[in-house]
Amino acid sequence: MEDQRIFWSGLERSFGVEGKLILNFSKIKDKRGFFSTLEIFLNQPYGKNILTDNERKKYAQSFKVNTFEISRLTIGYKTKSFTIKLGKDYSPFGRIYYPIFFNNYRFSSPFIRSEAILLKETGIFLSYNPSFISIDFAIVNGEENRDTNSFKAGIIRAGLNFPFFKLGVSLKAHDGIGSEQQKVYKNHLGADLFIKINKVSLSGEFIYDQYGFHKEFDDSEIFWPTSFYYRDIFYKYNTPIEGMGGYLNLKIGENNNLLNLSYGEYHPKKIGNPYHDQNIKRFILKGSKKLNKYLLFFITGIIENEREFKEPWRKGEKGYAFSVGMEFNYE
Repeated sequence: MEDQRIFWSGLERSFGVEGKLILNFSKIKDKRGFFSTLEIFLNQPYGKNILTDNERKKYAQSFKVNTFEISRLTIGYKTKSFTIKLGKDYSPFGRIYYPIFFNNYRFSSPFIRSEAILLKETGIFLSYNPSFISIDFAIVNGEENRDTNSFKAGIIRAGLNFPFFKLGVSLKAHDGIGSEQQKVYKNHLGADLFIKINKVSLSGEFIYDQYGFHKEFDDSEIFWPTSFYYRDIFYKYNTPIEGMGGYLNLKIGENNNLLNLSYGEYHPKKIGNPYHDQNIKRFILKGSKKLNKYLLFFITGIIENEREFKEPWRKGEKGYAFSVGMEFNYE
């Protein structure tokens, strides 16, 4: 892996390994019954001698990797058109139609997925799917793991599902993540689209986003992973910062033999901070080839637009990253 977007950290070039274990249990009869899913990630952490000093410390949590991670753990009951689940699972907000080759999904995801929308949530999930209509509702923590906030988030999505066409509208409403003095907004309104013709598909997501601190704060009060795009900032008292963004995704091929192209932009509200106010553009190229029954080769490339940085030691960053890897699967 080569990631010049984090050049200043000492982590820009490395080899690595990851593992994933998935266990499924179900007892279904006449299209109804109980089921459970457990997905465990085994991650290799970064070395301990990361380049750091007092100026860089606020980014330290952004490089923390848990060796053992509960990716998904659910128990549920389903009927022909209704499903209820409890636990940690994929968020019902929007839909993802691009391939993910890493346990850390943020590395090769479009900006709105890596910085705004969560891939997974923890809580109660309800789904109603009569015919081609789908309605999803969830009451969740609002962050992937145990929450640090006194309020829960609500997510709802309504959509149309056909083999060749899918369309959905989603809403996530949340008072904010964090303790009362550190609370940050986490609200989205979005739409997702999928069109498929033979082995070619076009998909995309678009969101209106609210983020930023409720109250004025000190940088030293941030103990969680910090955004490299200056999203952890205060604008006005109890006033969220607004942004709009989206991406289009073209996938050619099926299963594990594919070529995937993605381009997206994010436009934050201009609040007078020249580092925050810059638009983000991200292009992603992915490809994979099934070598045999068990072995998969993949490659990922990322290009971002050049931006100005507040910190002098970030001047060496460049807007590109790539990775090449192999994956062994056994079922």
